[in-house]
Formats: sequence, structure tokens, C-alpha cells
Amino acid sequence: MEKKKCYSFIGCGELSSLYYYILYSIASKCFADFVLVIPGKNFNMFNFNPVLNGFTLIKSFYKYISFIIFGTIVYYYSLNKNKTQEMKLPQKINNGIKEEYIYRSNSFTSIINKSEFIRVILLYVFYLELIEISYFVGFHDFDLWMFNIVFTSFFISLLYNQRIYIHQLISLGFNFIINFILAIISGIREKIYIKAENVLGNEYYSFFIIFLYILNSFSISYTRVLEKTIMELKYISPYKIIFFIGIVGFLFISILLIFSSIFNNYYEINTICTGEEPLFNKNCTYFDSFPMYFSSLKKTNYTKEFWIECLIVTPLNLVANYLEFNFEILLIYYLNPIYILVSDSIYYGIIALITYIIQDDKENPYNILKVTSDILAFISYLVYLEIIELRFCRLNENIRKEITNRANLETNINLIDIEPIIHDGDDDDDEDSQNYITNISGGNDD
Repeated sequence: MEKKKCYSFIGCGELSSLYYYILYSIASKCFADFVLVIPGKNFNMFNFNPVLNGFTLIKSFYKYISFIIFGTIVYYYSLNKNKTQEMKLPQKINNGIKEEYIYRSNSFTSIINKSEFIRVILLYVFYLELIEISYFVGFHDFDLWMFNIVFTSFFISLLYNQRIYIHQLISLGFNFIINFILAIISGIREKIYIKAENVLGNEYYSFFIIFLYILNSFSISYTRVLEKTIMELKYISPYKIIFFIGIVGFLFISILLIFSSIFNNYYEINTICTGEEPLFNKNCTYFDSFPMYFSSLKKTNYTKEFWIECLIVTPLNLVANYLEFNFEILLIYYLNPIYILVSDSIYYGIIALITYIIQDDKENPYNILKVTSDILAFISYLVYLEIIELRFCRLNENIRKEITNRANLETNINLIDIEPIIHDGDDDDDEDSQNYITNISGGNDD
């Protein structure tokens, strides 16, 4: 009896075929990591640490090139595919005139708000670069990612006008509160204050960095939801967005690399910062350059690793960068931006668990709390995905399965109500027709 009662409160839901995009996103992130460096290790899938892995701006430079190249290819491929499908649509003859049932993408284009499109592109580039640079410096512990939950949910309701049901609110609210508390307990002193003091020279700068990260969470949440609206409501191709992000990002990074290359000529900088040195130390730089990158490549003396990096790692890195961002955009397009948070939570949870297993310091409270945070986030998101159903207090009333069942039930009831009316109308028509025929026949007899 007890098991049956327990099962009635919590159960398993249904998997949507669109959830495969979450798996694709996670797989592409893992592939991108393994090309450059395996998490928790100091080497990649080819058993060495590529030179590219130490150059943040150069990695971004290649990333935007991949957006331009593959975004263009996939965009024109999708256009040709749509044209082929249009040619295969059926035709009918109406009064001697050939009519075609054609879905034309041009017929669905609306007036594009250029300011919205530009905002999406610029804010996305800002987000990508802030994350890359700050993580390289070592500020990743300042990233209170749980604020993305609050801001994304808010903008989905405001801009996209999508209702968030009670079971989703419970899932997202629990996720935010628990992980916010764990983040404060695990990192506010050991990881954040100390890092700010080592890098910036004053621990109180940590408040500014935290504020900047929260502002960035606000910005990217707004951007992703706005991107969802222009793709779905303004019929902007996701591949066109990828292409223009590549263009803007390429120009921005190129300018930074040019200035950093000129700046580095004044200082003989032979090392790259690890994040522990004071900022703007003249013997170290956080902003790499083309001369530094190619000089580091030459130092490999054209060994086997040099050729593997140039001929295999760099091309694979281009593909991995595009796939990772492509599936992020498709998650927004087919689902909504919250599913990116689900994908990131699962991915970083896997990385944290692997790192915890292979490291020696397993009793460190910070490492334990980090793994616990990711596990709780994963379980909470399963409720949002409706893979876990909360079957008490009517929390499962508005899950996808129940809404579908109610819709089917209402459809069947409407059909039952309509069917007698149709039969009654048919009987009346038959009676009228019979009387009409009788009258005509009687008249002929007369």
C-alpha cells in the first residue's frame, strides 16, 4: 500500500522528441572541450595541450570565423531545401485555372524591427566575450548563473507572453533558492574575495564583478527571449542570426587583436596570465595577440603536435564551435531559453562530477557543495521538463500531457454534440426533398 501511495504523489512523465536538442547541445559542448582540453586534465583528445588553448582572443577569432562559414552554408542549404519542398507541393485545377498550394517563406515575412535585430547581435557578442575573458582570468566563481532563471522567466512572460505554470515555478524557484544559498556558502570567501584581491588588488572589487555578472545575466536573458520572438514571430532564420553574430564578433575581435598586437610590441611579453597575477602587470597580459600566438606555435619546432594542431585540432575546433552555438540557438527556436539553462546545468554537472571523481581533494567542502548544487539543479529541471511529475496539490494539472488529454476530451465532446445536429439536418433535408418530389409528381398527374 505504501509504494502505491508514494507512486501516486510522484511519477514519471513523457519525453518529448524535442528534448533531443538538449542532448545534442550537451554532446557538442563535450566535443568542443575534448578538442582543446579535457575537463580536469591538461591535455586534449590527442594527448597534448594545444597552443590555441592558451589564447582567449584567438579562440574567439576562430569561433566567429566558424559562425560566418558554417552559418552561410547551412542558411543557403535551408533556403534550397525550402524551395525544393515548395516545388513538390500539390496542385489543383479550378475552372481551368491551375492553383498551387505553396508555402512561400516570403509570404510570411513581416516588417523586421532592425533595432531589435541589432540589439540581439550586439548583446550576444558582448555576452560571449565577457564570459570567455572573465573565465580565462579566473572569475568564473563570480558567475551567479541562477539569476538567469529569474530574468529568463520574467522576460518570457513579458516579451513572449508565455504563461509559466505552478509546477514550473516551483522547479525554477527551488533551483534558484537552493543554488544561490549553496553558491554563497561555498564561494563568497574562499573563491571570490581572494580571487578579487589577487587579480585586482582589492577584495572589495568583488562586489563590482558580481554586479557585472548579474547585469550580464539580465542582458543575455533579455537577448535570448527577444531572439525567440524575432525568430518565431518575425520569421528570421536562426542561421542568419548566427551569421551576423559571426560578422560583428569577427570585427570586434579583430580590432582587439590589432590593438593588443601593437600594444605588445612596446612590452616584451613572453608569458600569458594565469589569473593569479595583478591586472595590467607589464610582464603579463590578459589580451593575447597574433604575434604571441604564432610565436608560440613556432616554439613547438614543427613537431608532431604542431601538425596535429594546425591540420586537425584547429579545423575540428571550428566545427565544434559552430555546432555548440548552433544547438544553443535551435534550443531557443524550437523550445525556449530556459532549456539552455537545463542543458548547461546537465553539462556542468557532468563536468563537476567527473572533476570531483578524478581529483584527490574529495573532502574539500567547496567541491562537495559544487557537486551537490549541480545534482539538485538537475533534479529540479527534471520537474520543469515534466520527466518527473508532481502528482499532488494539483501540481500536474497543467503539464503537457494533461493539457493534451483535456483538449482531446473537449474535442470528442464537441463532436458528440455536433453529430445529432448534422443527422437532424440531414433528415429534414430528406423530408423536404421527398415532399418536393411528391408535389411535382402530383402536379404531373393532374
